[in-house]
Amino acid sequence: GKTKQAIMIAEKGITLFPAHLTIKLRRFLNKYYKDNSEEKYIENLLFLFVKENKWSDYNTLKELYTRKEWKRMIPVIVGKLSKEKPFSRDIITDIYLKEEMFNDALEKVLEEKSLYVLSSYHKDLSTRFPKEYFEAYKKLIIPFSGSRIGRAHYQEIVDYLRQMKKIKGFEKELMELAGSLKEKYNNR
Repeated sequence: GKTKQAIMIAEKGITLFPAHLTIKLRRFLNKYYKDNSEEKYIENLLFLFVKENKWSDYNTLKELYTRKEWKRMIPVIVGKLSKEKPFSRDIITDIYLKEEMFNDALEKVLEEKSLYVLSSYHKDLSTRFPKEYFEAYKKLIIPFSGSRIGRAHYQEIVDYLRQMKKIKGFEKELMELAGSLKEKYNNR
């Protein structure tokens, strides 16, 4: 029954303890901030989303803004994610996809220079950007093909080629690439 004191103690706790230990305190405070302080509520939701990447926090945060305000908020969220979690590529890319910022999502995926990442976002981006996607696969699969040997590696190459095959309009280029790889690595 001593809400004000509980809030004061919880707020003191979030300033004293390391961020990863304050999640439960922040969840507790959320209930009270929601009705009493929109500014603190927004700040708290943003912190929670950056730390925990829970889409429920993201969606709640988004509901508090107009469409125009939200567009300005996305770079703030991405900036905080980049600063707090250097390896937050997936969550940032997912934000771009969720917000239909497909060019930004493509840029984020391509900057990774990873067949695995390309494959992970194949369904979302390859139909929107077939040329860029095909070229990225092609650029990465050639050195990847020669990087290791073994059945598992060859199967992985075949899986990536199958992904490339799903990209419409590049059938001839794919056949040439597959032929080139077969010729170059015919003893494997």
